[in-house]
Amino acid sequence: NNRTQSFTLSGNTNNAVQAMVGSVGNANFCQADFLVIPMAMNVGRPVTGPSSTVDRICGGTLAADVTLNPTTIRSNVKPFRIWFHTDNVENPVDIMNRGFCLNYVQQPCTNSIA
Repeated sequence: NNRTQSFTLSGNTNNAVQAMVGSVGNANFCQADFLVIPMAMNVGRPVTGPSSTVDRICGGTLAADVTLNPTTIRSNVKPFRIWFHTDNVENPVDIMNRGFCLNYVQQPCTNSIA
């Protein structure tokens, strides 16, 4: 298993854990430990669900859709903010989660008026 361990918030990370997104649903959504990036969207990947943006990201893969393929995330919300929520409980569902390590770049605001 050569996947990166830089994002593991929920699930049993002894195995590959897909990204989970949003706050509601029947499966693959975030309730306990999650990262909030308002209106997060994948960069360079087609939309795979009913919405192109999500509010919550959890699981073992950083992505704004349910997948095992990590991607760069973008948010155009200003001011840029990130929140982290945890329920402080690991067992029995969450095993060996390491948290997250994010590298980010804030792009300068541009004015299209010349």
